[in-house]
This record gives sequence, structure tokens and C-alpha cells, in this order.
Amino acid sequence: MTLTRLLRCAPGTCFAIASLFAPLPSLAVAGSAAANVQHSDAQLDAILTVRAQEILDRMKRLQGQSKDIRVQVVFDFGAGALRVYFGPGILPDDYGASFADQHDDFRHSLTHIAQKAAPVKEIIFRYDGREIEAYFPEVRKEAEDAQRARERRSQGGHAFVSASQGYYYHHGWKKWVLQRDPYHGVQEDFIALEYADELQVWLARRGPSVVTTRPRSLLIEIPHPEAMQPW
Repeated sequence: MTLTRLLRCAPGTCFAIASLFAPLPSLAVAGSAAANVQHSDAQLDAILTVRAQEILDRMKRLQGQSKDIRVQVVFDFGAGALRVYFGPGILPDDYGASFADQHDDFRHSLTHIAQKAAPVKEIIFRYDGREIEAYFPEVRKEAEDAQRARERRSQGGHAFVSASQGYYYHHGWKKWVLQRDPYHGVQEDFIALEYADELQVWLARRGPSVVTTRPRSLLIEIPHPEAMQPW
């Protein structure tokens, strides 16, 4: 990013940024500035803020978002945290995937610059000074539900394994046939059973008790009474 591009900002901020970088011609490239450990927090924050404003200015607006939105970025070296503060007008009418996707460019671009100065452990967004949950309570509920689900999985549970391939009775042909046609000499219906056994083993190693449709170890040699094929 050249100094000329950095100065493409609102008139009220151009002078401050120009004064900041005037005695440092080596800061013509934002990435180089972030990589130089001699640069102060204020200088890096200014670079990150300009970059974030560029992303914000070209971002396609959603219903309810204002055209003129300001943003400020602060990088906390000690915590490894990028803090992005959006001004009024950033919130859309509805919270959804499109609004969440808008944050991706900020995450990637700002992290790319900041991590040249110090590792980035997290990126925190604030909207007119508050968390997103303050405006959309359903976001907090979804996060809490997801956390509870993760905790339940970590505590173990039940897994149901069913190899739903093999022989079935075709009423049109009036006979028992396999579900899949052979492909390159391989019969998928038979392989699926082996995959199910392998999956059962790995699931059991992860902790949950495994339930199968039938104990194949006991019935593998016993023919189905109607199909006259092994279970």
C-alpha cells in the first residue's frame, strides 16, 4: 500500500495520517511497517485503521446499514488481540449469514498485517461500543446452545451405526437384488458393511457406546430366511 493510497481517506483524517508517516518514508508498504518492531502501537493502529476503512468503504451494504460508517482498529500486543470498533450504522436490519460473511475481509486482511508485528490470537468486534449480542440476543442463545452441545459430546454418548446397503426385495422383479450395480469389479454393497465395522471400532475408541442394527459377528454366517443370503 503506497502513501498515496493511505491518504485516500476523509479530509478530517488525512492530515493526521500524513503527519504520522511523513518522517518515516520506509512505511510506504503497510506490511513492512507492521513487521518492523521499532514502530509504535499508534503507527500500527493507524495502518490497520486505514486498511479497515478501505474494506468498509467498498463493502456492499445490507438492508439497514448506513453508507457512511467509520471504523477504528487497535492491536493489543500483550494479549495478541485485534480490536475492531465499528461506529454507528454498521448493524443491518437482520442478523444472518451475509452479515457474518462481511467480517471475513477484516479478519484476513487485518490479521495478515498485524501478525508481522506479533502473533494474533483473536479478533474482537464491537458495534458502537457493544457486543453483537446486545443487539441480537439470539446470537448469544445460539452460542450457548453450541457450547452445551460441545460439552455433551465431550462427555460421551451413544452412536448408531447402520450399513444400509445390501440385498433388498425388488417387487417389480420379484426377487432379492443388490442396491448398487458393480463398478470396476467392485460391489459397493459388500464394502459398506466393512466400512460400518471399521467406523464402529473408531467410534468406540473415541468414547461413545456404539449401537448397531444387528450383531453381525453373530449373524454373519446365518442366512436371511427369505433372501437366503448372509446377514
